[in-house]
Amino acid sequence: MPYKDTRFLDYRVWFSDFGLEQVILEDHLTGVDPQQIQAATIDVLAGETKRIEPLQTIFMPLQKMSFSENIDIFPDLRSRMRRLGLRATAFSPEDGGFPIYNPSGQTYQINEGDRFAQTYIGGLPDNPLGDGIISDIPHGRVLTTNDEVRRMIKEGFLSVRNASNKGVLIEDGYLLLTPSGVMHMAKVDPRSVMNPTNNKDSSFYKAQTISNDNGKLRVPRQSPISIPSREVLQLSPHVAVQLFFIDSNGNFQLDGVVDPGYTGDVAAQPQLHDALSLNKDDPYICGRVIYFEGGVKHPYGSKERDNHHQGTLWGSSNELILS
Repeated sequence: MPYKDTRFLDYRVWFSDFGLEQVILEDHLTGVDPQQIQAATIDVLAGETKRIEPLQTIFMPLQKMSFSENIDIFPDLRSRMRRLGLRATAFSPEDGGFPIYNPSGQTYQINEGDRFAQTYIGGLPDNPLGDGIISDIPHGRVLTTNDEVRRMIKEGFLSVRNASNKGVLIEDGYLLLTPSGVMHMAKVDPRSVMNPTNNKDSSFYKAQTISNDNGKLRVPRQSPISIPSREVLQLSPHVAVQLFFIDSNGNFQLDGVVDPGYTGDVAAQPQLHDALSLNKDDPYICGRVIYFEGGVKHPYGSKERDNHHQGTLWGSSNELILS
């Protein structure tokens, strides 16, 4: 869902799992099972069973949820969906869902009840909610200045390892990440129908080195494709990162949520209509850091949450990065 900028995200506070439990308990958010709560987001279920043919766009309704006035949501497809090339365009609160585009040659089927998306939940901090205001609920706030992000690093809330020769890159409050030189393509079998929410097997992806032409990384036109970062992030239970990929038109494409407690590389999944040229030390992903002063109850990897992967999805291809 292209955003010209990140103001919708920046101007609001976003509830931690402490806060999400509270708004569900107080009936400001209904229709959500507490088991859907993650560290800083809620897993969103598909409202219907739908098949997505190659090069097709469908409208996927979200599960039925109700919100109190002044509560906002900021949804995105789960990373597993994006790694297979699927894309979501602008969310429609009125219609309760968003279009999903399949640019690949693979047919997918999403079943009713599948966890196919995730969303931050929050609102403008001074807006009323119940007997108080939005910011009374345990929440995180988006850091929008270089100094704030550097303070997170200095004080140990955020660690960036294996940075490029230019060091840790921060600009206009964005954490900037560079490509690793490896890309991963999802294997396509046009004869099969795949449920994209069930695929957890990294062997489904074919890894190869991006060709290097005098310091430029040449990525061929290929979809679905995923390009891991050179950098490895280590997030404390107080920090989440919302990732964006900047497309050729300068639009910010949502590119995934990194939950508090995560350690590992991250990846962009650009939708390539033409070959892409990257400078190996130039940013291709930017991230907004969200700081939760009170931390979260169950960080990424906790036994209470269904997210135990740490490190890198891609296994041996990035062992040099993690050593």
